[in-house]
Amino acid sequence: MNKYHSLIPYLYYRRVLLINMELVVIGDTHIPSRKNKLPLWVRNRIKEADHTIHTGDFDSRETINTIRALASGSLTAVQGDKDPNTADLPNVASVEIEGKTIVITHGHIQKDSWEQRLCDLLREYEPVNVIGIGGHTHYPRIQRLNDYLLLNPGTATGASPSFGQSILTIKINSGLDATVEMQGWKKRHYALWRAKQATRNLLNKITKYYK
Repeated sequence: MNKYHSLIPYLYYRRVLLINMELVVIGDTHIPSRKNKLPLWVRNRIKEADHTIHTGDFDSRETINTIRALASGSLTAVQGDKDPNTADLPNVASVEIEGKTIVITHGHIQKDSWEQRLCDLLREYEPVNVIGIGGHTHYPRIQRLNDYLLLNPGTATGASPSFGQSILTIKINSGLDATVEMQGWKKRHYALWRAKQATRNLLNKITKYYK
């Protein structure tokens, strides 16, 4: 595996040649509070996919209905911290596709990182048979932690505080192999994200030093 795989979110993890199903993973759309509509290219990807996964923070009941209609009803979604209580969505959801179990949560209901929260949810599964998906951060990630494949689609609309629009696609075959690819973000988006992370880490060190 490429040694930069866990660090660079615009790279993708490839293991499969034969493709049976394609999933689109989106999240943190925040319509209408932060954005007015879903980008056309994202709408088209949802229509083309066999199944759509949303990591929460639709922002409104109308947005849920719009995305469900674009997905022709083939939608798995979870509750985000900005979703209305009337959304009637679970905090954690799972779907099994071609023998692969996919576990989804928004990622805001914990003190630990979204990665650790996912790993806690995935412990009952063998790493080869499961994919964990979270949201909330607005920054796309494709990484491995404790042998588990963890995904975060970022925000499909580019809602603040993200630097741009992003989604993930998952292609799964009946042999349990999966290809995950990030779409939307460019290298400049990652450079901005990396600079922000470096600044945050520096401020944390300064704060701890002067405590």
